[in-house]
Amino acid sequence: MDTAHFNSLSIDELWILHQHVTVSLTQKVLVKKAQLEERLQKIGLPDEAPRFVRKRRPYPPVHPKYRNGRTRRRHGPVAAGCLGGCGRSFEAAGSWMTS
Repeated sequence: MDTAHFNSLSIDELWILHQHVTVSLTQKVLVKKAQLEERLQKIGLPDEAPRFVRKRRPYPPVHPKYRNGRTRRRHGPVAAGCLGGCGRSFEAAGSWMTS
């Protein structure tokens, strides 16, 4: 059918055509499904075949490619104490900010 023919149809006529097409396709699918199920029974496969469960392949452990050369980072009051000079205490090191 041409698209011009569909454009000339009313909504009700289009809906009836839709229903006819749906029924026709449903019947065709059911017939094809029955044929396929019959073929399955002929070759002897069970109706519900169990799913194939694939086991994961074991992989070796992965080590990091790069490593930080420092063994320890200094944070907190000890590192902050070095701002004013490492020889003084934390309070004395922070006194330059209060003046």
